[in-house]
Amino acid sequence: MTFPEHSTQMMMNGISRFLRIGPDHGVNNVVLEGPINDVPTKFTGFIALFPLTHYQNNHMMAIIDTTPTPRSRSECYDSTAALTITDRIRNLNIPDDPAIQRGLERILALQGMPSIVVALGTTVQTQEERIVMFFINGVGPERALSMVQDKIKNRRATLQ
Repeated sequence: MTFPEHSTQMMMNGISRFLRIGPDHGVNNVVLEGPINDVPTKFTGFIALFPLTHYQNNHMMAIIDTTPTPRSRSECYDSTAALTITDRIRNLNIPDDPAIQRGLERILALQGMPSIVVALGTTVQTQEERIVMFFINGVGPERALSMVQDKIKNRRATLQ
């Protein structure tokens, strides 16, 4: 499914606002691939799960690529489907709490923001590939990645 340009821009605005919220206000992030230190990164691809206001525990997935020569959808799918949660991330002990998740997703849905984003990019200085996942409180990193990978799996199944 392809979205009209104005819808894509609205989703990109929601993603940009979401990425700026930060951990002090309920959005965690973990580096899934690439350097784990705090290095400037240019993100050019986003796989985002937007909560739906009228369906509890359901999300719409959007893939947005801002590169001059767009990646294929399957490239984004492949790189995300292959990701795993490492012990370094597991040891952060970020818990799942469905009540907190539901409350935050209601707010985000009304503001047109996602609740989980996998951001694909490269570091500015060394051009190393870097993948960072942003997710709300109430969703642990393992479940957040699993939710994205399940959406990808379902999307691929419907496209075949």
